[in-house]
Amino acid sequence: REESLRLLQAELACIPSIEIDTGFASIRQALNNAWATVTLSSGASIDSLFEGVPVIATSSASPAYEVADHDVACIEYPTLYDRGLWLNKLASCQWSREEFKNGAVWDALARTMKARG
Repeated sequence: REESLRLLQAELACIPSIEIDTGFASIRQALNNAWATVTLSSGASIDSLFEGVPVIATSSASPAYEVADHDVACIEYPTLYDRGLWLNKLASCQWSREEFKNGAVWDALARTMKARG
């Protein structure tokens, strides 16, 4: 993983106007003026997409891989894909085991299904 990151940083360093910044206090601050986020498989890709910043995910292990470009060559014109279905999938993964056990998941799904008719 470290080798992959080093290679990615070397590739990005060759592109004019690319800034690799790891010194921000928060991911939200880092994304404030970001053009795009380039990541191997970081959860920062999720934050980036929440903030409307396109992602280039170079590893299929990235949680944002299905709504990201995959090649650093896309940096000049990154795609901000429709994130609706992906966000729904992500949200459906946010239940704890306890919520499954105590019926909270079923209750929420039943309310949603009832509301949809």
